[in-house]
Amino acid sequence: RFAAAARPLLRGDDAAAPPHLFAAVAAALDAPGSRHALLISGESGAGKTEAARAALAFLARRCGAADLVRDRLLSSNPVLEAFGNARTRQNGNSSRFGKFTEVHISKGGCVIGGTVRPYMLEASRVA
Repeated sequence: RFAAAARPLLRGDDAAAPPHLFAAVAAALDAPGSRHALLISGESGAGKTEAARAALAFLARRCGAADLVRDRLLSSNPVLEAFGNARTRQNGNSSRFGKFTEVHISKGGCVIGGTVRPYMLEASRVA
């Protein structure tokens, strides 16, 4: 879904192109410096979890990350969601916790590892 829409944006420096998640991730990877952050925020049901998933998949595909590394980072989501999501009126699978995902990237721009840390679980809403 995301990939097909992003291809034209990632082919060149089109300043008139609308903002896109993959363009932001690519710009962070291509910018000089050693540390970059991508903060995904929004209202309930806005697609933050899906955007984070898509950004991580884009990072993994960009350089052909080892399947094991990619799969481990992506497969942490269903486990965390099983314990920390709840049905709400606005979203049938609402995350009731925050998640800090740290992706380790080589000097060549390839994913080589990472960590996922959940925080601020709203225990009263998932009990």
